[in-house]
Amino acid sequence: MMEEKIKGATKIYYQLLKGGEIKRILNKELYNLYANYSDVQETLKFMAEESKCDLLLTTDALYMIPRPENDIIGFNYKNDEDFKSVKDETDYYLGLYIITVIINEFYSSISPMEFISVNELVKKVERRLEAAASKDDAEELENEYKYNIRSLKDAWFAKENIPGDKEERLGKQTWSFQYRYGCVRKMIIFMTNQELVLYSKEDDEIRPTQKLNDLMNYYFLDNRRKAEIESIFFDTIREDA
Repeated sequence: MMEEKIKGATKIYYQLLKGGEIKRILNKELYNLYANYSDVQETLKFMAEESKCDLLLTTDALYMIPRPENDIIGFNYKNDEDFKSVKDETDYYLGLYIITVIINEFYSSISPMEFISVNELVKKVERRLEAAASKDDAEELENEYKYNIRSLKDAWFAKENIPGDKEERLGKQTWSFQYRYGCVRKMIIFMTNQELVLYSKEDDEIRPTQKLNDLMNYYFLDNRRKAEIESIFFDTIREDA
């Protein structure tokens, strides 16, 4: 019996290494094996700990989340297909900032949104970069939250707006980091490929997936981290409300 559970734990671990998650509806056997047997959970938690990962079980899925120090299966933008047009680390961190803005829009305790248009997202990135970079304590915030806000602002406003008619200005065919709309759309592609957001081409807007809801509500958004994120955006959150 123990041998069978060890084999089952190994199968679960292999599946998590391949895809990062096991969905209950698609792989009920492995999901239930983990959810219902404490010894399987202990085995998997040991394997995850040795791999510098955390496990998260929700009612719909089991996730394996690499920690920041994980240099094997953690995220490396230089190897990611969606980041091939990123030429330097400033653009990479600008992309992360855009993702942070998206997350704040969906999970802010002040005025969370169910969806947001790409056009409005571009405007919010601009307003929030300007507001954050102009704060009297901008340098102190940069040191505390590991964001060089002023450099990101300079990089953003150095990028081009798309000339032409309204359709072209919205940049629906633009994915290059050369353009502001391109930066935002590139991050939307990345988050879509990671199954974190759903993009409506007809409405040109995004909304969070159940996977993103699970990860944010049960793992990333503890009260301390949520307060940190909101403190970065506090001025513009009040302005946008």
